Amino acid sequence: MRQILTILIALALVLPLGAREALGQADKAAAVKAEEHSRLGVEHYQAGRFPDAIREMLAAYQLVPDPGLLYNIARIYQKMGERQLALDFFSRFVKAEDADPGQVQKALGHIQEVRDQVQKDEQAALDLQREERLEREEEERRRREEERLMQGPDRTLAYTVGGLGAVALVAGGVLGGLAISASADVSNENIVYADRLQARDRGETLALLGDLAVGIGLAGLGAGAALYLLTDAPPEILSASPLIGPDHVGLGVSLRFE
Repeated sequence: MRQILTILIALALVLPLGAREALGQADKAAAVKAEEHSRLGVEHYQAGRFPDAIREMLAAYQLVPDPGLLYNIARIYQKMGERQLALDFFSRFVKAEDADPGQVQKALGHIQEVRDQVQKDEQAALDLQREERLEREEEERRRREEERLMQGPDRTLAYTVGGLGAVALVAGGVLGGLAISASADVSNENIVYADRLQARDRGETLALLGDLAVGIGLAGLGAGAALYLLTDAPPEILSASPLIGPDHVGLGVSLRFE
């Protein structure tokens, strides 16, 4: 029985003093097997084969359920970085009725160490997730910017405004033509005077509407042209602003030189 105790001490782990009593009460064959498993566990541990060391220690505990083996297993798991398993076995050890009180205090200290490390790991994982999310967002932003540059600037608004301006110009021309036709009726002596007055009023109205449509059309064409130029131009270099007054409508374009 002294051999298994010596082996565990050489492992720099702890087997409580009650181990001898437990081993003395255990079946002799089981005790011999537990001693062999413990010896193999030490060999695996010293060689850095921690999973094999855990397997042998667990096998020894199945044969001789001494709390000290739980502590040993927890310490090996802690060294492996298996923090949750280490916490589980430390907890089992401190809850054992025949666990050494002094060693229980050490186990509680190790439990706090492991919990602190778990918190650090969780925070590190959160930081990594945040960095990865920011990298994905930045990559998506660059991809969209590259696609935008490949497709060229979006001049839909410029084309729309310019197109509406062109339509307004055509409408102004049509209204102007109708106004001219109405003016011709004014000078037609074959038409009664009342009809000529109506033709004059109609011609003036059509002429006014035609002038307004032409003005809107020119403003629309100018605005479309300005929007076309402004699509790629930095706003601090080239800018445009509407000019609206009681008797005029227009668009002002300014170009600043450094």
